[in-house]
Amino acid sequence: MMSIVLIICITVLIAGLLFMLQSGIQLELIVFVGVVTIETIALILTLARRKASPDTDQATVPVSDDATLAQSAQKSRTTDISEGLIHENPNDTEPVEHDTEEAGAPSDSTLLPATDETASSEEMYPEEDSQAPAQSNPLAHPSALVDSLTQAVNPLATLAELVEDTFDQVRKVPEPTYGAAETFARWLSEAGLGEDSDSEEAEMPRTRLVRLYRNSLAYIRIEQPETTYVARRKVLAVEAVLNRMLIVESLAGEGLSEDGEGELYRLAQSAQDSICAQAAQFEWAIGRRGGKDGEWAARSIIATQFESWTLPYRLEATFRCSTLNSEAAVEIRLPDPEVFPRSRWSRELGRVIPTTGFMRKRTASAYALRLGILVAAGMFEASGHLRHVHVAGVFDTARRHCCLFSVRFDADRFRMLVDLEAVSDPASIYRSCNARLHLTHGVLDPVDQHFSLDEERFCPRRRYATPELSKRVLPTAEGKMLGATRVADLGCDGEAKLRSLGDKLSRSLTDSCENNVRALLNLAYRENDAAVTEAAQRTSERLITGEVGLTPDEVVDDFVTGDNLTRSVNKALVDITHGRTQEAINNLADVLAPLEIEGAYEDQANITWRSFRSYAERALYNRLEAVEGEFCNIVPTAYYDAHLLLASALLERGHTDAALGEARLVSHLDPLDERARLRAVRALEVKGDIDGAMRELEELLELAYTPEGVAVGYYRLAFMCWQSGDIEGADACYRRALRFPSELSLAAATELTALNATNPSLLVNGAPDDEEVNQRLVERGIPLAPITPVTDALMECTAAAIDVEVFPVARSLARALARLSGDDAAFTIADSLENEPDD
Repeated sequence: MMSIVLIICITVLIAGLLFMLQSGIQLELIVFVGVVTIETIALILTLARRKASPDTDQATVPVSDDATLAQSAQKSRTTDISEGLIHENPNDTEPVEHDTEEAGAPSDSTLLPATDETASSEEMYPEEDSQAPAQSNPLAHPSALVDSLTQAVNPLATLAELVEDTFDQVRKVPEPTYGAAETFARWLSEAGLGEDSDSEEAEMPRTRLVRLYRNSLAYIRIEQPETTYVARRKVLAVEAVLNRMLIVESLAGEGLSEDGEGELYRLAQSAQDSICAQAAQFEWAIGRRGGKDGEWAARSIIATQFESWTLPYRLEATFRCSTLNSEAAVEIRLPDPEVFPRSRWSRELGRVIPTTGFMRKRTASAYALRLGILVAAGMFEASGHLRHVHVAGVFDTARRHCCLFSVRFDADRFRMLVDLEAVSDPASIYRSCNARLHLTHGVLDPVDQHFSLDEERFCPRRRYATPELSKRVLPTAEGKMLGATRVADLGCDGEAKLRSLGDKLSRSLTDSCENNVRALLNLAYRENDAAVTEAAQRTSERLITGEVGLTPDEVVDDFVTGDNLTRSVNKALVDITHGRTQEAINNLADVLAPLEIEGAYEDQANITWRSFRSYAERALYNRLEAVEGEFCNIVPTAYYDAHLLLASALLERGHTDAALGEARLVSHLDPLDERARLRAVRALEVKGDIDGAMRELEELLELAYTPEGVAVGYYRLAFMCWQSGDIEGADACYRRALRFPSELSLAAATELTALNATNPSLLVNGAPDDEEVNQRLVERGIPLAPITPVTDALMECTAAAIDVEVFPVARSLARALARLSGDDAAFTIADSLENEPDD
C-alpha cells in the first residue's frame, strides 16, 4: 500500500512541475515547490512507518558503557578462536521487549562478534572500539620480549609457548603473511626451541636469561654444573636467534612491523656480513689510564671491546699480550655451524628456502674469518705498542679440538690491507698475510696452529717472580697506587722463602735418609738464615728418628710447615671437629704462651706485624690502613690461625671476654678479614652489647671488598635491626645484602619474606627501590658498602699491578675486582692474566 501511494505522489509531482514550466513560471519558484513537496512526502512516509511498528522506537535504546565494555571484552576474547563458539540462530530477529520486569539483561547476540547474518561491526560496536588495534604478538617486539624474559623462571619454556601460539595463529589463516612475529617464530623453531627431544643429551638445561648492559644483547646462562655438548649448542642457537632479532629490530627501527620476511632476512644477513665495521666505530669505554699506553690500558680496552661489539653469535675468546714485547695472541672459540640459520631468503624464488648442512658450514666459515679480522683490529686499536697480533680460530666439540685458521697479522700491513667498512673477501686478506688457511668450496678445513698462548713472547716469566723475595723497586706512580715502594712490600706469605727453597730442595732429594739429611744441612749452610736453619735441623732430626718419610713430598712438607705452631693448629682443628674444645683451648694456649711472653709479634714504633689472606688484601691494606713510613712484616700463617681458632673455641665454651680479646687481636692482625670481626660481633651479642656489635659490623662494611664480606655484614645488621625494633632498617639491610651474591642469599631472602609478612606496612607503597634502600641506610649511619675509597683503591691497585707486571698480585686483585663488580669486562681482564708458568 505504501509503495502505491509513493508512486502516485511522485507522478503527480512530476506532472505539476511540467505544467508550471510550460506556463512560464520562473525556474527558482518551480525548484522551491519541488523541494517542499518532496520533504512533505518523506514526512508522511515516516509517520506511516512508525504507526505500522509502534515498539521499534522504544526498543532501540543506547547501549550503556558497561554493555559496550562487555561487548569489546567478548570481542577480544573470541577474536583468535575459530572453533567452539555457540552461535545463535541467525534467522532469530525477534525484537527485544522493553518491559520493566525484563530490562537490563542484553540478549546473547549482543555479546557475540558480528557475523554476516547479524549486524555489522559498525552497528554492533562504538566507532572508537572498531578502530582499536589487535593485541600485538610479543615476538614482534624483541627488545621488550628479552626484557620480560629476564624475569622468567624458565625463559626457554616461555619462548617455546610464544612460538607455538604464533604458529597456531598462522594455521588459522588460509594464506598467512609473514611479518616480524611469524618470521622470528620460524627462526626460534629452527633453533630447536619447542621440539620434542628423544634423548637426554639434547634436553634443554635449566637456564636464566640476562641482558648485557654494554651491548644490550641477550645472554643465556646455564644454571646447572654439567650439561651435554648438544644441549649447550641448542642454548647457544636460541641465544643467537634472540640476538639476531634484537639486531634486526635496531636496524629496522619503527619500520619493523611493516617489513616482510624477505627484508628481515636481508637485514640479518647484512648485519652478519658487516661485523668488521664495528672495530672502526668503537669508542673506548675505559680509556688509557692517565694517557698511558701500557698493559692495563691494552687489556681493559680489548676486554671492553669484546663485551661491547654487537655480534649475532656469542664471542668466546682468550687472549694474552705483552706490550713490552709488542706481541699479542688470541684464540677464538668459533661458533658451531649448527647454530647458524636453517633457512634463508631466496631472491630468485621470492620465498624462504631451507639451508643444508654444507651451506651452514660455508656461512660459519665466512663469519669466522670476518670475526678474526674484527678481533685483530680491536687488539691493534687497544695499544700502539702492539705490532703483531696472532689469531687462531679453534673449534671444539665434545670429542675433538681443531684449529681452522692461524695467522700472524702485522700492524702496518693489516692497516694497509683491511678496509673495515667493506670486508667482502676475508680469505684474501688472510692469504696476503701468509695465514695457515685451507678452504674447500668455501668451508674451512683443520690446520696446524702456529702459536701457543703460553709462549714466552706473550707471557714473560719475569712476571711471576715471588713478590716476597723480589728486590725490585716500583716506579713512583705505580708505587703510590699500590701503597708500596718495593715489590716486596706487596707480600702476604710469611713462609714464601721456605716454600721457594722447598721447591729447589725437592730436586736433590732421593729415597736415602743420609742423602736427604745432607741436602737439608747444605741448604741451611748456604742460606745462613735463622728460620731456614731451624727448619732444616727440625726436618733432619725427624728423618733420622723416622717421624718423617723419605719421599720428597713428605720431606718438603715438613720443612715448610712442620713447626710446632702449625702442628698444634692442625691438632686443634681435629679436636674441635670431634667436640674436644677444651683440649684444643689448652693446646693452643700452651703453644702461644712463649710467643706472647716474648712479645714476638708486637708492633713497635713504625714496625708492624700483620697477616693477609691474599695479595689483594695486602695491597688494599697498604692503601687504606697503613700509615706513612710503616714497615710491615708478615706473621706466620699458623700464628694468625691459632688466635682465630682460639677465639672460636672460647666462644663455644662460654668464655666471652677472653674470646672478645682474641677476636680483637685477630682483627688487629688483619683488619680486612671479616671472620675476625664476626667473632667479635658474636661475643658482644652474647654480652648483650648490641650497639657495640652493630658498630663492629659497620667497621666491617667500611673495609669490605668481597661480595661475601659485604653480604654478611648487611645480613647480620639486618637481624640486629629487626631485634631492636628498627623494621625499616632491617628491610633495607636485607635488600642491600641480596645485591651481592653469596651463600647467605637464600637465608637473607627467606628472612626478608618473613619480615615483610609480619610487617605488611613495609610494602604499602610497594617494595622500596635501590635509591630508597640506600637513603634508609644513610639515615642510620650505615655505610654503603663497598664504599668508594675501597672500590677506587681496588681499581687503581689492579691497574698498577698489571702495568708493573707483578702478576701474582695482579691476578689476585683482578679476580677480586671482577667478583665485586660483576663486570664481564673485568672477568675477561682477569682471564687474560696467565697462570704461573711451570718450571
